[in-house]
Formats: sequence, structure tokens, C-alpha cells
Amino acid sequence: MPPPTSMAFLSAFEYMYLIGENVLGAWSEARISKVGFIERTLHEALFFPALAAMISVLVILLRIAASWTFGFLRSNAEDLGDDDSDGHRQNQPSSFREKFLLHIESHGGPVAFWCQSVRLVCGLALLTIAVMNIHHNNAEHVIPKRLLVEQTNSPDTDRIQDPVHLTGQSIQLSLGATYLYTVLLSFVTVLTNKRWAVTTSRHITLIYLLAFSVYAYRDLYPLATFTLIPKDVSEGRLLWVKIILLFISGLAIPLSVPRDYRPFDPKNPMEPNPEQTASMLSMLTYSFLDPIVYLAYRVPHLAHSQFPALADYDYAHNLKFTSFKHLDVFSGASNHHIYWGLMRVFRFEYIAMTILVTLMVVFTFASPIGINRLLSYLEGDVSGTNVKPWVWIVWLFLGPLSASLCCQGYIFFATRTLVRCEAIITQLIFEHSLRIRVKAETEKGADEKTALILDGASTPVPQNLDESAESVTTASDDDTDHSRGGTAISTQSTSESTIRASSPSIKSSSSEASKKRTDKEAEFQTEGSSSSSNLVGRINNLVTTDLGNITEARDFLFIIVYIPLQIMFCMVFLYVFLGWSAFVGLAVMILLYPLPGIIANKIQQVQKTVTEAMNVLRMVKLFGWERKMNDRIAEKREEELTWLWRRQLLELINGNIK
Repeated sequence: MPPPTSMAFLSAFEYMYLIGENVLGAWSEARISKVGFIERTLHEALFFPALAAMISVLVILLRIAASWTFGFLRSNAEDLGDDDSDGHRQNQPSSFREKFLLHIESHGGPVAFWCQSVRLVCGLALLTIAVMNIHHNNAEHVIPKRLLVEQTNSPDTDRIQDPVHLTGQSIQLSLGATYLYTVLLSFVTVLTNKRWAVTTSRHITLIYLLAFSVYAYRDLYPLATFTLIPKDVSEGRLLWVKIILLFISGLAIPLSVPRDYRPFDPKNPMEPNPEQTASMLSMLTYSFLDPIVYLAYRVPHLAHSQFPALADYDYAHNLKFTSFKHLDVFSGASNHHIYWGLMRVFRFEYIAMTILVTLMVVFTFASPIGINRLLSYLEGDVSGTNVKPWVWIVWLFLGPLSASLCCQGYIFFATRTLVRCEAIITQLIFEHSLRIRVKAETEKGADEKTALILDGASTPVPQNLDESAESVTTASDDDTDHSRGGTAISTQSTSESTIRASSPSIKSSSSEASKKRTDKEAEFQTEGSSSSSNLVGRINNLVTTDLGNITEARDFLFIIVYIPLQIMFCMVFLYVFLGWSAFVGLAVMILLYPLPGIIANKIQQVQKTVTEAMNVLRMVKLFGWERKMNDRIAEKREEELTWLWRRQLLELINGNIK
């Protein structure tokens, strides 16, 4: 029985309410099994985009309310680069063409604007298909029991089926309402300012991506199996057109749209680096580097000005601003090990690298699983799988490709972490060096040198009586002590002959004191220069060897994540296909673990003997040790040939055993 007219025009939101009510009721009923619940929920999966649209409406309404209440628009206009703020800085364009070009530029450039326009066209096409399906849907309608009883007042409920299964027309109504909502958001994205364009674009992407995922499960996954068929095949060719449009709108365009440039300092924007505005697809394939590669191919030499601008977050003062609060105790960092500070600085990078390393391990097993499934299919064992063989052939290509992409992504993050870590630690060391007082290193030497100079100054070297008398008189005039004046008078009364007689001994003692003073000065100068050079050497050692040791440890995730996960997955994989024999293999691997080290040690002994002979070849010829060294080398060579023959024999036997 077709539904009443009023039933056909019920809003998608009421249907979503009914779906939620019925599904929750079925969940609470013990009579419905877990498998049945999952199947019924997935049967109504086409309502998920409508549910996502409802959540999107609520989020946008809350955002508008927050903007009006707390001035959210004004606070974020500068951070998001609102085109209204740009218009205040520039002269307002006069012609329509200039306004249109300025509007395109404010949305991220021509590529981003036309991608959003293409998505608007795709949304209109999806809305048209949904309207056509509403008018041409002649499938049997199944109405929820409560609505049928309320609208018909008929006790005849023989044809009423499970209330979770709703009509095909109601599904198309919900999809039509969803596509209408996304079209409205697309118009907002294309016509309004950049701030609202960023917000609405994210909502559109999530809704289209969810819709594509639902159709991929319902209609694409069955194509890869022997028994299942697409659930929406009754729509005919429009189904595949719809899936293509959803793929373009929900996956292709979001991956291809250039990202918005968000300056590190909104008050001081700089020229963006291509990496900062590259799309996600460009980041995966490194196509944003193509212009500089082509330019380097065309010209014989690249000037410094032809290189891309440095990203603003990689400037030294910006790196200092973000990292010193976790590393420098003078900037507020706690006194902990430098490892924890570096982990706080690069926490997002290492989270991303951990995820990529885990995915690398997972995708590494794609090829063995694909080969195993293909061999099972070729052997005629199709009972254990329901997947067609072309899936495993594609799997053999996509698995290593995905692992390679994850590996390259890991290298990208690790290299960026390396460069930033070197810049941060170098700046940290040099700033600490500027806080060091060089004067403190030679303080002891300076004090002793000063004392030595004072001792030397207090020992005059008179050449004759006149000089002696003059110097002593000058000392008595400069000093305030009257006793020194008496000493000067007594010195002047001394006879000239006595002074002249004692002058050779005075000269001798003064020359010895001068020589000792010169030796001590040279010693202190040597100690001061060696101490200063030692300090410079320690600083250079910190920014070279020690810094290299720190940065070389950046790949520790391979030890604590990659290797344990790989061993665990290998054991699970082998146990599934080989059974308990996998544990025997694990035991053999553990027992033979020291064997490669022993063999390497033996090889090093042979290499050491040959190296010693080559290093002292001249001495061997000089002392006539050619025969003795030749015998030692020949002995080692014979032993090596014996082991090589045994290895070749084992390889031959192993190759012939089937």
C-alpha cells in the first residue's frame, strides 16, 4: 500500500528521529541478535549522511550564537585572514572585475576557488538525481507501525514489517534534504568571505565523504565478492554517476585544494613557502617541488634568490619562541633531561611518525597475504574466501605503494625534526655561551699576576745614589705615613761609597726578580689561553659531536615500535598459516641470534691481519718478513676457502631439495 501524501512529505529530520528511536529500541531488546542488529543498522546506512547534516546544522548554529554573544567573529577575523580586514588595508576596487579577482584571491587563489565551484556543480547534480529518484521510486513502502496506526486508524497490520526498515522514498527524501543542505553550504563557501568559507567547506567535505563511504560499502564492496550484489542497483546508471560525483566532491577535491596560508605571527605575515600552501595530494607526491626542479633543469645555476622562501615557522626566532620554554631553564623550562624537552617540542611530529611506522608494519604484510590468497584461489580452495582474485592483484600493488608512502612521510617528518633540532640546540648552546663570563676563567691567574706586578714594583733597582735618593724621596712625598719620611731621611744620610759598593748585589737580585716575574707572567698567560681555548673546544664539541649524537637518535621509534610490532605480526601471520611450527622457528631464531656476530668477528680477524700487513708493508720489506706474513695470510685464506666451499655445498643441497 503506497504511503499517504502527508507521509511522503515528512521531513528527513523526523525520519532520523524515528530511525534513532527504533534502532535504540532494537538494541535494548534481547530478542534481536547482534548480527541482526548490525545488518539492520547497515541497511539503513543511507540515513547516516542526513544525521551528519543535522549535526552540522547544530554546530553551525552554535557557532553563530557564539559569534553574536562573545564576539567570536571579530576575534578570529585576523587569525583566519578575513577578506574584510584585507579590504581595510587596501583601496577598495572600483570595477566588478577587480572585486571578483580580489574575491578569488581571498579564497586561496584560482585553483581553490574553482575547486569549490566544481563541488557546487556536483552538489546540484546530486540534488537533481535525488529529486529524480523521489519521483520515480516505485518500490514497496514499509511504514513504521506507529505512524501507520496513527494515520490510518486501521487494526490491519499484517503487512507491517519491522519498524527499523523504512521506505525507499523516505531514504531518497533524506538524501535530497542532505544534498540541498550541502548545496546551500556550497553557495556560502563560494559567495561569502574566507572565514565562513573555511568553516562550511569542512562541513561539506565530511558530509560528502560519509555519503561516499556508505555507497562504497553498499554498492562497491559487493563487486569484489562472489555472492553479494549492489544494494542500490535498482537505480541503474544514475547510481554510478552518483558515486562518481560523491568521489569527486568528498575525496578528490579536498585532496586537491591548496591549503590556506596561516602565518606564524598574524601581525607579521611573510611570503609563504610552497610547502605551507600545498594540497594534501601534493604533499603525498611532493609535486609542490616540481617548479624548482624544472627551473634547476632549465638553468645552469640556481641563484639564492630563486629558491623558495623559508617557511615562517622555521625562522630561528620563531623556533626559539616555540621551543625555549621547554628547553631553556632561563626561559621558564623545568630542570629535567633534554629528552623530555625535545619530546614536548616535537610531540606532534613524533605522534605522526608513530602512526606512520605502525602503518608501515601493517602494509608490509599486504603482499604476503595477497600472494597467499591468490595461491589458494589457484589451488581451487574458494571456500575460505569470498573475495574475487582481482582484488588480491590490486592488493599486491596498493600494499607496497602504501608502505612506500608511509615510509616517505616518516622520512619527511624525521628530516624536518632533524633540521629544527639542530637549529634549536645550536642556538641554545650559543645563548648559554654568551652568558658565560670569560673573565671568570682567568680570575685566579689575573689575581696572582697582579700580586706579582705589585711585588716587582716594591723592589726598586737603583743605578746610583741620586736615583735611589730621588725614588725614595718621591715615595715619601706620595705616602701619607710619616714613618716612611723618616726612612727616606736616613737613607739620604748614607754615604755614597757604601751605596755604590752594594749596587752590584742589588742589580743581581733585581734581575733575578725580573726574570722570575717574566716567567710567571708567561706561565699565567699560557694557563689563561689554554683555559679559554678549552672552553671554546667544549662549546665546539657540543655543537658538533654531541649535537650529532642527539640528532642521530631521532629514529628510536624503529626500536621501540617498528621491530616489536613486526615480530608480533610475523608470529601471528606464521601461526595462522603454519600453526605451532611458527614457535619452533622463533626458538631457532633466538638460539642462532649470536651466530652472525661470531661470523662477523671471524671475518674481522682476517681483515685485521690483511690490514696490518698492508699498513706495515714497508717495514715487512725492510726486515725481510715477507715469507712470514705470506704464510699467515695464506693460512687464513685456506681457512676462508674451506668455509666458502662448505657454504656453496650447503646452498647447492638446499637448492636441490624440494
